[in-house]
Amino acid sequence: MRPIVLAIFCMISVTFSLQAEENNVPPETIEGAYTIDAAEAQSLLGDAILFVDVRNMKDYQAGHIPGAVHLELKKALSKKELLSKANIKDAIVFYCNDDDSLSSSEATELAIQSGFKQVKYFRGGYSEWKEAGYPTQ
Repeated sequence: MRPIVLAIFCMISVTFSLQAEENNVPPETIEGAYTIDAAEAQSLLGDAILFVDVRNMKDYQAGHIPGAVHLELKKALSKKELLSKANIKDAIVFYCNDDDSLSSSEATELAIQSGFKQVKYFRGGYSEWKEAGYPTQ
């Protein structure tokens, strides 16, 4: 009887682990935001659109999209900080390292919850930007 209980326990544990891994995958889209790729992000660069880099300081200092402000997700990003950089009606682009990171999706959701209406989710992030050959700072 004990081996059967142990086997069932192991199967349940594996199932929950797989579900947790699936939940760590950034969403393709976020309700209330417009998902963009590197080409669209690059086309927006000259406009009066705020680019927000939510990566850690080390990554930001190593290179970022020209003109992007740094608001690290875990340390500096808040509604108050966003409002110090942009008007609630302004368009904002959020990005992080790449499409494996949850940071830009979390930042995008925070902006939407804070009342921003023109939120752009650059899911591919800095790695997609660099792969496309676009300039960096």
